[in-house]
Amino acid sequence: MIVIIGKVTIQPDKQAWFIEEINKAVEATLQEDGVSRYELVQAVGEPNTFMMLEEYADEAALAHHMGTEHLKALGAALGNVLAGPPEIKRYNVTSTELLQM
Repeated sequence: MIVIIGKVTIQPDKQAWFIEEINKAVEATLQEDGVSRYELVQAVGEPNTFMMLEEYADEAALAHHMGTEHLKALGAALGNVLAGPPEIKRYNVTSTELLQM
């Protein structure tokens, strides 16, 4: 499994547009094969900071997602709303287990 966590800060006056456009991308992305999670979350106490939590079954699913028209269109438009550079990290999950508490 591949996990991507992306963090962006949005210009305050662009927040409504950003949320609307990301939600369209979320809806389209969740229809793709191999995508188990694609979720927008907003930072508590930081109303213009958002994170995308993404999970892909494998490299093929991620590669397919990266080539979709909805992602390309979103990426082209985001430059006009970001308040700074995005921070995107990739994690390769090799195993999972329940935590004992």
